[in-house]
Amino acid sequence: MGLWLLKSHIKKIFIILQTGFLIFLTGCSGLEKSEQEKLRENNAKGEYIYRNHNEVAYPVQTPRHREREAYPWEGEAQE
Repeated sequence: MGLWLLKSHIKKIFIILQTGFLIFLTGCSGLEKSEQEKLRENNAKGEYIYRNHNEVAYPVQTPRHREREAYPWEGEAQE
C-alpha cells in the first residue's frame, strides 16, 4: 500500500508541474510580440512629402463615357 500511495503522489506532483510549466510557457509567449511592437514603434519615423502646386508623377486622362452593357437576364426579359 505504501508504494501505491507514493506513485499516486508522484503522479499528482507531475501533473501539477506540467500544468505550471504550460502556464509559464503561455505567459511568456506574449513577450516576444510586445518587444517586437516596441522595436517597430522606436524605429518608425514619419516624413512629410513636399510637392509643388501643379506637380504630377504621371498625367491622368479624363475618362470617356461608355454605355452600360446589358446583363444576360436583361436581354431575355426584353425579348
